[in-house]
Amino acid sequence: MKRAQTGEPYDNSLTGGYYEVGVQIPEGIYTVEVQEGEGAVYLNDDENGIYIFQQMGIHAADPSQLSVLEDLRLYDGALLEVKSGVSLRFLSDCAQTEQLHGQENPQKESIRLEMGQTLTAGKDFPEGVYHLKSDPDWNDLVMTLPKKYLAEYVQTGEERQEIIHFTPDPLEQSYANVPIPKGAKVRATGTGLTLEPAPQIGSSDYGKFYQVR
Repeated sequence: MKRAQTGEPYDNSLTGGYYEVGVQIPEGIYTVEVQEGEGAVYLNDDENGIYIFQQMGIHAADPSQLSVLEDLRLYDGALLEVKSGVSLRFLSDCAQTEQLHGQENPQKESIRLEMGQTLTAGKDFPEGVYHLKSDPDWNDLVMTLPKKYLAEYVQTGEERQEIIHFTPDPLEQSYANVPIPKGAKVRATGTGLTLEPAPQIGSSDYGKFYQVR
């Protein structure tokens, strides 16, 4: 797929979370610079056959880590994930900002989840896309998905869980744009956290995210 060579300048910093290209970040050719911390960037683009996993850091002893990632091509519809622990600056001179097609999130109310409490999306709070913000301590958000998101080969009685880790490090206290579909059960294991509605969403089909992963 060919990339448009014209567009608008783009300069934004991203921390841990999921970012759909064309919704939370515009299509474009990017240089990615580490601002602080250590982590990784994932890119999953099924349509164009692009799959990238790259560890990122500034003062890391691991030679596999980069402080600058050049020529990162983000196409509309691809899923970008920044792992917690790092702040990355995304720079482009040809970002397709006019083609952003995100929808305003219909959810406006934040949800408080206390340690040990279990809440069910669609029953105790609205399903949707949320920014997760943990209290500053060691913590896990454990999300148990409905059985329809299980792979066909799993054994009877198994559950699919998505776990997001948080620590006292400020760069590991939040995770952006996490879809929580109807029927998913969420609980916090170490301390409380807040679910804040993400400003923009790509679709109200919140379970689609887990069907393609």
